[in-house]
Amino acid sequence: MTWYGEVFFITFILAPVLGRLPSDSNGPLMVKIFPRIFRAATVTASVTIVAGALTALLYANFDFSAFLDGTWGLSILAGGLMGLFMYLLHMTVEAVEIRGLKGLTLEEAKGFPEELTILEKRALMLPGVGFVILTTVLLLMVYAAHGL
Repeated sequence: MTWYGEVFFITFILAPVLGRLPSDSNGPLMVKIFPRIFRAATVTASVTIVAGALTALLYANFDFSAFLDGTWGLSILAGGLMGLFMYLLHMTVEAVEIRGLKGLTLEEAKGFPEELTILEKRALMLPGVGFVILTTVLLLMVYAAHGL
């Protein structure tokens, strides 16, 4: 839920604010805040993936075939794979963008260089996609736990 809440915050609060700010103030804000958000997302997503996988495996008594049979197993498998996909995107695509920010000073960020332009475009679109995917994962997990 922490990972989900973070994506919710980025999607519905941070991204709209960034979209309305002028580039000269947007750049320094992005350089300061995005690396922190990335670290927080890495921690929350890592804990979610590990805890979810361990919980599912313990519940299935480490019988992997349980995830291929019945609505519970298929819901857990689908949700887990979708969550893992989001995590891998975070650790690859987003990590490259954040590395590009680390070399920028606040003064350079005021000029809104290309690294920030690319990040801004993705920051306005990707969190919404991530929110839809994580909402689907959450619904699948609720369905697996409680049914309809």
